Amino acid sequence: MEVRSNIVGRCTIDQALPIDFGDLQQGTTAPDRTTSGSVSYWCSKGLQYLITVNYGANNQFLSRRMKGQDATNSTEYLSYDLTPRLPQLGTGLGPAAPQRFEMQASIKGRDYNTLSVGGLRDTIVVTISP
Repeated sequence: MEVRSNIVGRCTIDQALPIDFGDLQQGTTAPDRTTSGSVSYWCSKGLQYLITVNYGANNQFLSRRMKGQDATNSTEYLSYDLTPRLPQLGTGLGPAAPQRFEMQASIKGRDYNTLSVGGLRDTIVVTISP
């Protein structure tokens, strides 16, 4: 009599640390800002995977943008660049060895210097697929 089993490969995101530019202060020489965020994940041991990041909920012509969230700026957008750090391809090490996928984002002072006061937000989707 045989005894059988099969390990099913999967990837799981454990935690996402947001990309937060913080408070931006306008001025004649408003500085460019850079910050980072990350996703902690694990994939089944031996499972090959690919990490992709979409262009966000407010993209325009494949350009990422945050949208104003308040009555004063709800029709305004702030463009940002997002650079995923390698590796984007990998082989899972199992749940006992979580990994981190980091992304660096930047905005230009000249771009936020023209906006109205209020919060800005975008949502990007990080997908880890076998």
